[in-house]
Parts: sequence; C-alpha cells; structure tokens
Amino acid sequence: MGERGAQNAAAGAAPEEAPQRVLEAAAAANDAGLRAWQGGDLESAANAFQRAAAALDRAEAVLPRSATEHNLALVRMRQGHLDEAARLLERAVAVAGDGTAERDLHEAAVRLTLGQVARRRDQLDDAAGHYRRALNLYRRHGRTGDVVDVQINLAVLDERAGRLTAAWNRLEAARSAADDADERLSWAAATTTMSAVAAQRGDFATASVLLDGARAVYENDGLPKELADVLTNQGYVHLHVGDYPQARWCLRQALALFTQMGMDLDRARLQGGLASLDRRMGDLHAAADGYAQALHTYRDRGAAREAAGTLVNLGVVACDAERWDQAVDFLQEAEQLYARLGSLLGRATVAHNFGVAAAGRGDWQRAEDYYRQAQSLYRKAEQPRQAAELETNRGIVAAARGNMEAARRHYRRAAAGCRALGLWMPLARCRHNWGLTWPRTSAKRRSMVLPAWLALDATRFTLHRPDERAHWREETGSLAAAAFDVAATDPMLLAELVERARAVGTVDVASAPALGVVARALPWAVTDGPRRSPAPQPEEIIGSLAVRAPAQVHCGWELQLAPYDREAQRLRAVGPNPPPSSDRAVPLGALLRADGRPGR
Repeated sequence: MGERGAQNAAAGAAPEEAPQRVLEAAAAANDAGLRAWQGGDLESAANAFQRAAAALDRAEAVLPRSATEHNLALVRMRQGHLDEAARLLERAVAVAGDGTAERDLHEAAVRLTLGQVARRRDQLDDAAGHYRRALNLYRRHGRTGDVVDVQINLAVLDERAGRLTAAWNRLEAARSAADDADERLSWAAATTTMSAVAAQRGDFATASVLLDGARAVYENDGLPKELADVLTNQGYVHLHVGDYPQARWCLRQALALFTQMGMDLDRARLQGGLASLDRRMGDLHAAADGYAQALHTYRDRGAAREAAGTLVNLGVVACDAERWDQAVDFLQEAEQLYARLGSLLGRATVAHNFGVAAAGRGDWQRAEDYYRQAQSLYRKAEQPRQAAELETNRGIVAAARGNMEAARRHYRRAAAGCRALGLWMPLARCRHNWGLTWPRTSAKRRSMVLPAWLALDATRFTLHRPDERAHWREETGSLAAAAFDVAATDPMLLAELVERARAVGTVDVASAPALGVVARALPWAVTDGPRRSPAPQPEEIIGSLAVRAPAQVHCGWELQLAPYDREAQRLRAVGPNPPPSSDRAVPLGALLRADGRPGR
C-alpha cells in the first residue's frame, strides 16, 4: 500500500529520441503487469514487468525503467525471493537524488520497499533507516497517504520489538490522518495492523471489530492479497476464542487466495495457522506435519523470524505429547534464531516453554530458572499479562518442591498483578492454586478454591456454541474436581454443590470427588502452559442453544454456597471476559504487513 508512490514505466516522460513503438510496447507490458498483479497472478506480473523494463532499457528511459524494476521487486518480494528483490531495489534507488519531486518520490517509494525487505530479513535497524528516509521525503512533498503508510510500517517495527504501546499510539495517529485525508486503503491498512496489536494485547473483541471494518474496504475494492491478510487475522481471533469451525473456514479461504497468487511465504503462514488449529483440537500428528511443512518453506526462503516461531510451535506440540527432549531440541534452535534477531518477545516465549518442558520432566529448579528469565523478558517486552500469569507457574513449581510459603508468595504477587490488569480469569485460577497450598480441611482452602471454580464455571452461561462449552469443560475440569473435594468435608455444602452440578451438567466431570471416592490431594493446580482441547463431535456443533442458568437450589436450610457465590461475583467484577485460555504457542506471528502494490 505504501508503494502507490512507486512510479511505474507508464509514468514519467521518455527521452524524445526513444522510438515511440518501443515506449508503446513498454507501456502495454507494464499495464499487463499491473492487471496480473491486481488479479493475484504474480508470475505473469513478473514476466510483464521484465518485458517492460527491457524495452525501457533499450529506449534509455532511466527513471521509468527504474520504477518498473521497482514493481518487479515488489512481485519478487511477495513471492519470497528477497535476495532478487533487494538487488532490483538497490539498482532502482541509485537513479534518485537530484532533488526534483519526481525523483524524490521515486526514492521514497523504493526506500519504503527496501525497508519491507529488510524487515522480512529481520534487519530491523536497516528497515528503520529506510523508513525514516522515506518519511522525510513524503513529508517534504505533502504526500499524506504515503506518510500514513510509512507510519504503519514503523509501527510494525515497534510491534516486532515488543513496544506494543508505541505501536498502538502510532497506528491511532496514522488511522486518524488517513480518515481525515479520505485515504481509504491507508485507513484499512492501519486498521488491520491495529487489530493484530490488539490481539497481541489479548483484546480479541477489539481486534474482531477492527478486522470487520478493514475487510469491508478490501472486499469492496477487490484486493485479494489484503483480503487474505484480514481473513488470516480473523481466523486467528476465532482460534483464540475457541470458535474452531469459523477459524478453519477463515484460514482455508485465506490459504486458497495465497496459493492462487503464488505467495509461498504467506501460504506457509496459513499452513502454520491450520496446524495451530489442529493442535487446539487435539490432533497433534496433523499439527506437527503442518508446522513441518511451513518450516521447510521458511528455511528455503531464509525467513528466520517465521522459522523461529514455527520451531517454538513444534516445541509446544512436543510438550503436549510429553516428548520433552524433542521439545528442547526445537526450542534450542528457536532460541538461537531469536537471539540473533534481537526479539525480546520471542526469547521470552522460548524461555517460558523451556520452563514447561523442565516442569514436565520434574526438573523444578530448572523450571523456576526458566520461568524467572521469561518473566523478566516479558516485562521488558511490555507484556504485563504474561509476566503476571507466569508468577502462577512459579507458584506451582514452589508447591511441587514442597515450599508452600514460597508458593503463596508467588500466588499473592500473581493475584495482585492480575487484579491490577483487570484479568479476572487468571486471577481466579491463581486463587484456586493458592487455596491448594492450605490443608484440605482448612477454611482458607475452601474460601479460595470454591469461589474460583464457581466464577469460572459460571462463564458457561455466556457461551452460546456447544463447541465453545465443550472447550470450557476441558478448561475447568480440574477446578471442578478440587471444588468437590474441598466441599466433601461439609455434608450440607457438598449436597448443595452436587445439586447445582446436577442442574448444570457438571456432575459428570466431578462425580467421583462428589461421592467421596477421592480423599487425597490431586494434581489440580492449573497453569497457563500448553494445553489442548478435544475436537467437538459433529452433533455438538449442529445446535447452538444457550445454556440456561441453574434454578435456585432449596435444601431446607440456609444456603451454604451463598458467601462463596458472592466472592465469585467479586472475582468476575475485576475485569471483562477474556478469551477462555492463554497459550504459549506463537499465534499471530507475522500478520502485521503493509507490503504494498505497484502504483499507476
């Protein structure tokens, strides 16, 4: 979108001595390239631009030839041929520099594309230098729409570095400027990029609204690549909130568009996205295959950041399958790539998953070391939610080592962080774990475990799809078991809990503890480490009736659950409903793009 300023061969005056028929042939080839580009036929576009550039070279039309080579570089970049694109761009930028508006704008357009190539190579300092030069040139000549496009690309660099607040503020300003200047496509680009930043923050509701607005623009203007980007982001949003059928539909639609356009890197991203969906639905074999296919493409094309994210995801799948050594191998390779790329968030994610693998093997000291390292990196990368939730994992490690006092300190800090951020679901899970550090028959255990489960279980009444409710039952199963176990010491309280569970369909999850069969501590601590959800059965997906809230239970005595219900309500009042689960896979990888298109 920033390349509207790239002047193609049809723009700019040719030397008077150039044969007219050569220029006409060049213009016709250039127009054919533009039509093929708009239709998504990248190979035909490349062939047409090559013919146009050759004709202009014979005619010694320097600037039009350079602009046409710029268009060819854009095609090669989309195809993933970054080295060839860089060579073409270095040649194109060499003709700039005489200070005229025409050449300044040509240089700005080429600089913007050079920045995008550098970004895809993870050379972020080089990218920033090209963007700043382009920004100054566009400002000099009052090109509002192009200034917005450069600001979007600078925001992507902020996001890459983990500076989410800076990225959001820059995008808000760019979006407002595009709206004021009636630059629809720049507005849509800023909106799409804002959606990805919102998703990185965990604000999926805002991300969804933003994507709907951008999608309407791209559908109206018939832009397949931009539409595919939006569909990809929408698929990931649906994936994170548990709407798996809609996620698969969006991702498959985007995959078809990218495949049709011959965009191999983007096709690989969609293969990884569908692999993430397979993992969430419990098909680990399919997930590993999908990630492996994507990784092959990334390595072949030298896309280091995307390769690192895919290696993290392969490590997560290995953790899911309890193949700890294999997980470590994948994560070590990802760690090396992220260290070379200087990605704080990537390094934090790797350290987090190293901790999960160490905990899985029972190496508690190493798990604590990795969690502490990840927590520090999350804070530096402006990820307070992950930092707060990791305090819960550190509490689990301390409890596993038998140090309940240390575990309570971690849970207390985690609870304070979650409350300050308005994260009631992580807060409820934290208090659940905190309660498990007290003796089974103690009032403190009951006062924490019961409200946590009641608060989380009540979420099912806000879910309208059966597959979402099935996902939620998976998420809260261990909490239900612990709640029944802690209530088993009070016959009246247990009777109320059993009656309520029977009314809302929870009794099948926790029937054994309810009947007193389980009378020992179970591994009920909940973590935000990798987890998967079972695939919903077809008959569950067909219907979408909301679950009714349970009727009031009358037991013939004053209800024992009442104070726990009140505490559950206070927990839910801490903040809005976030997505049902968090995940340490790399979900939104490289969705922040402003790759552009040749301009007329």
